[in-house]
Amino acid sequence: RLVQAPRLRQLRVKQQDCPIPPRLQKVISVCYPQFSNSLQNKSDIVGWPPGEMLAYKTDKQLQTGSYHQGLLPYGGGGFALDIPLYFNKTQALDFFTYLKEQRWTDLHTRAVFFDFALYNPVNGMYLSVRLLFEFLPYGQVRPSSQLRAIRMGLSSLNDYAAVLLDAIVYLMVAFYVVLDTRKLLAMGRGYWTHFWHWFNWGNYTVFIITLVFKFQFLIPSLNYVGGQGDLDIQRATLDFESLGWTYYQIVNWQAFNNIFVWLKAFSFLKYINADVAKLAYTITTAAKDCGLFLVIFGMVIFAYAQAFHISFGTDIGEYKTLLDSIFGLFKTLLGDFDFEAIKAVNAILGPLLFITFEVVCYFVFLNMFLAILNKTYSDVIDKGVDDPMAVEFRSTVSRYISQIM
Repeated sequence: RLVQAPRLRQLRVKQQDCPIPPRLQKVISVCYPQFSNSLQNKSDIVGWPPGEMLAYKTDKQLQTGSYHQGLLPYGGGGFALDIPLYFNKTQALDFFTYLKEQRWTDLHTRAVFFDFALYNPVNGMYLSVRLLFEFLPYGQVRPSSQLRAIRMGLSSLNDYAAVLLDAIVYLMVAFYVVLDTRKLLAMGRGYWTHFWHWFNWGNYTVFIITLVFKFQFLIPSLNYVGGQGDLDIQRATLDFESLGWTYYQIVNWQAFNNIFVWLKAFSFLKYINADVAKLAYTITTAAKDCGLFLVIFGMVIFAYAQAFHISFGTDIGEYKTLLDSIFGLFKTLLGDFDFEAIKAVNAILGPLLFITFEVVCYFVFLNMFLAILNKTYSDVIDKGVDDPMAVEFRSTVSRYISQIM
């Protein structure tokens, strides 16, 4: 069911004088630019109930955050109308019919947001829904949506258990931060010569960022769930989209941190087996050379991405932006490409760029990467690099197992 009044919000721009060719000056006199905060039109417009005018309100007045998931970034202010929850179907239809008759949207309109939130008591989840209609300068209306499933408050034993486990994890993180800080003070600059020390602080940084987002989400969600809902019937009291964005940042950073946590296991593999230890030492020893290799490889990818974007960006959707072109080239390396489409756009330049890209990346850089790992592995085998503590640990464990067997 709906948990608060749905909100309809509009953003508008001022009309401007545009540079118009002399031949068309009698036909076109003004134009309406794309949206930007500096060009917003804040003059009153038609509102509700009938006969009333609607004033512009800031993001602080509306308690709405900015939005960056559309074609352009949009602020949290605008002309907002909340639809009371006590409206029946007829009243809601009258509401939208009146706005349509009064031309609530016109040439000044650049974005219309429709926000509402639902709650499912079976699984205890909230669903934030944002429908965005972007009115582009060339006449197209581009619809998009953003749906976010959110778990808010502490309503079950599992929620309290999750908070308790989180607290334990962060206490452990604080403990290891203190240990590494003491080690840093003792070792000085030599501390940073070890790869895993850099890795540890990267891991700690992600934990801290996640903790900040958790506080930003937990405090307003607890206030909302534990508060009174009298005003929710009349107006929107919480920006669920902004809160949902914070919730998803927690999920994203935790997912990213899983990579750090499991890669950290490489530093402990040396205690398991000598052969496994050699693989772990190979990866850590080759980290610097692989990092330099990735920098050069990234420059080559960026150069080809620019070339593909400039050559085919207006004809092939996969290369329409520079970022899309970069992703498209990575897909090409994995075998997902449309050679015929490239060839159809330019029968000479298309195959030339495609073939040189494949040759450089596959036959040159792939072999360079394998050569780096092979040389490092050979060095590790020849030099017999091993941690004395790991050797002692393995021998002790092996001796105990032999005695048991």
